[in-house]
Amino acid sequence: PAPAPAPKAPAAKAAAPSPSAAVEPSPKQSAAEAAAAIFAALKANDGENNGLRAAVRYMSPENPVLQQPFEAFAQQMQNGAYSVLLGKFDGYTVKKAEEYKEDGAEITLVDATVTAPYKTFLVGGMKLEYLKPVDAQSNSVTFRLQFRRSPATKGCWLFDTLYLVAP
Repeated sequence: PAPAPAPKAPAAKAAAPSPSAAVEPSPKQSAAEAAAAIFAALKANDGENNGLRAAVRYMSPENPVLQQPFEAFAQQMQNGAYSVLLGKFDGYTVKKAEEYKEDGAEITLVDATVTAPYKTFLVGGMKLEYLKPVDAQSNSVTFRLQFRRSPATKGCWLFDTLYLVAP
């Protein structure tokens, strides 16, 4: 008798695109909505750094990070206190902090507070002065984003800088 045919291998499934891949700035977003989109993308960051790539798309022309290759920026993020932003936090909240005008541009400061286990912050090298206890297991830190809306940003709220704020 003829040998039985070999079983067919299941068809390979195409990898689903990262939800962060579709995140783009829009003139319809407020600065707080832009910050929420950035932090949602960062929370879903993957091995390809798609969340970090989404955050870069929200950077204004004033942001000095845009002067270096993406890979160098990603390496800096992975090896510093900000590494918690690469998908290592449990949750986040955003709130508008302040608004003003500067050289014809609208500026809005937005505070984004991320929560993670204390150990995550400690291993990442976060300075203790920025930590605020949430409960017995978790702490939070607040990052401030300075957003700009001007003709150079095509009406979108894009951020110039992100820095830590002491509680």
